Amino acid sequence: MRERLGRTLGRLARARQTRDRNRPIVLLYHRLGPIAADPQLLSVTAEHFEEHLRLIGEHYVPVRLGDLVAAAAQGRAPARAVAITFDDGYADNLLAAKPLLERNGTPATVFVVSGYVRSGRPFWWDELERLLLGPGRLPSVLTLEVGRETLVWELGEDAVYTAVRAADRTAWTVLDDGDPGTRQRIYRVLCARVRVLDEMERERALDSLRAVVDPEGTETETPRPLTSEEVGRLAEGDLIDVGAHTVTHPALSQLPAERQRVEIAGSKRQLEEILGRAVSSFAYPYGTAADFDETTVSLVRDAGFAQACSNVAGRVTEQTNPLRVPRVVVRDWSGDEFGRRLSTFAP
Repeated sequence: MRERLGRTLGRLARARQTRDRNRPIVLLYHRLGPIAADPQLLSVTAEHFEEHLRLIGEHYVPVRLGDLVAAAAQGRAPARAVAITFDDGYADNLLAAKPLLERNGTPATVFVVSGYVRSGRPFWWDELERLLLGPGRLPSVLTLEVGRETLVWELGEDAVYTAVRAADRTAWTVLDDGDPGTRQRIYRVLCARVRVLDEMERERALDSLRAVVDPEGTETETPRPLTSEEVGRLAEGDLIDVGAHTVTHPALSQLPAERQRVEIAGSKRQLEEILGRAVSSFAYPYGTAADFDETTVSLVRDAGFAQACSNVAGRVTEQTNPLRVPRVVVRDWSGDEFGRRLSTFAP
């Protein structure tokens, strides 16, 4: 009797695992392109992305984000449904990702930071990478005002950063346990400090760094955001939806409610002016559980968004709050590795 009960419980557990792994999943990408240095692990090569799309087309059901969220709430989402999203609004989402999505007939949603579209400036994390991790000179003692802090580092041999030394360290990422040099340590600290600042404080911190950097030789091209014209081209056709990702990409939970409202509603309004159509999807910048709160969610609802995505890992169920949709971050995995991770993901 006990043995039979054990077999029954085992079958039920396996059935539950199969059911859970067949639940809908929303994937989070950022940008496509060649990977030289990628300390934030944001880039996926075009070759790997196309492998991902082929695997999704063969073994899963690609679905638009809004359709997936609505169907899941009613318990009617297809088994193995997958929605693709991109955060930030890099130009390569149009130039590299859209042709591959069209070739494979796969829908996607691109969440765009509207203020960067208007300014044309690189995203702050990309500029910080260029200033600190690119070849060039910095003072032997680097002093920066970051928010209300004064931060001081002695750079030693990293004050003069040659192209050879920079190239030797391109494999380093923020997920590594250690830092190969002082510049990587400074980059790690500044990323943590700058991400919680508002736009004015962030620009002051970057200005203080820009003022003391002496780049070496020809600067490499920093990945850029979409232009207004490119946002319109991205949305042409019926495969790609444009969603909002705030005006300046702040950590919303660090802002007072009125500033959050401006960021959330402002991004919706600016993108709708560019597109001439309604924008119904939103993604929280950074998106961890600490980066938005109940006030944020309420303001997203008040702004008229139908769904909002986080960066909290999980699958979509009937119980999923449409304004707290979980997503799974995708790294630069081969098609085989991507398939293995997708089939075994069970947070």
